[in-house]
Amino acid sequence: MDLFKPKRIVSIDIGSRNIKITLLEKKGEENYLKNYSILSLPEKFEYGGFVSFQLEDEVIAQLIGWALREAGISEKNVILTLPFSSSFSKVFQIPPIDTRELKKAINFESRKYIPGKFEEFMTYWEIFKFHDDPKENWSVFLLAFPKTFLEKYSKVANLGKLKVKGFYFENTCIGKLLESPEWVALVDFGHLNSIISFSSKGQVKYSKILSLNGQKLTSLYSTVLSLDFLRAENFKENFGIKIGPENKDLQTSVISFLNNFLTEIEREINDFEKANRVSVEKIYFYGGNSTLKGMIEYFASFFKERKVFILNPFLKIKYPKDLEQIINKRGLLLATSLAAGYCFLNS
Repeated sequence: MDLFKPKRIVSIDIGSRNIKITLLEKKGEENYLKNYSILSLPEKFEYGGFVSFQLEDEVIAQLIGWALREAGISEKNVILTLPFSSSFSKVFQIPPIDTRELKKAINFESRKYIPGKFEEFMTYWEIFKFHDDPKENWSVFLLAFPKTFLEKYSKVANLGKLKVKGFYFENTCIGKLLESPEWVALVDFGHLNSIISFSSKGQVKYSKILSLNGQKLTSLYSTVLSLDFLRAENFKENFGIKIGPENKDLQTSVISFLNNFLTEIEREINDFEKANRVSVEKIYFYGGNSTLKGMIEYFASFFKERKVFILNPFLKIKYPKDLEQIINKRGLLLATSLAAGYCFLNS
């Protein structure tokens, strides 16, 4: 137990459209959301995004500082999430050696796969077995993130006089909010990237970026309706896929898009099940596009052989009663920030 670890942490998730901030506190065995902020990026930045590093460090620091002040958050200890799209990932095997030798073996093997000098990357890995078999190889899910990018994040925090206590990949902590003993698929239907991950017992053990995302869906609305991108985004958020018969062409195009998206998810699940001799019966969706009107109902109708859910990021995190209304409306946007904060406080 780390007696000097902060019991309160600000978790910052900088996405392509929003900056999501949560203030979490641990009391005994309980975790509490004390405050939060969701800051929509200015229109001129919105479709570039921090993930592509198009914003100046000073601008990002100012935006975060403004969001913290507006929410009344004075805590200076922070963690930041790292975009999976900017990382390198690999799953590899290690023979069933003594557990005391694993760390040394993983560090040795990792050097073979990282595309560059090992010292130039921050690495993270999960080690596991798919089955309770002493003869089975260890599987390692490796993630590596360029330290040059980490310097940008650190500079942003320093400009805001914040104290960085850690970095967490955006996709690796979500499983901790469920800790399901069975294998589940976690799908982040994001704006610039959609990510599918597979988790068991709280560990995310494989992730992959999918080919379709919310931005491409908005582009479809824009093309069919002859609207500029921002108006198309507003239309999508207002109506979702409950478009109505007066927009039959759009309805047909959107359903085709979703079928392609969900077919890709089903294919990834089937491949994962076959390769590892496991069963994935549940799919949890999160990310802003998952909550569009009619979306989850359509997902459920598509996956007839699997159970479909919207992820509840508050299964292990309590929040004040006066936040309930806004949490019900926008809480899913906080999922990645909440998960990273939970990981920090409970590791």
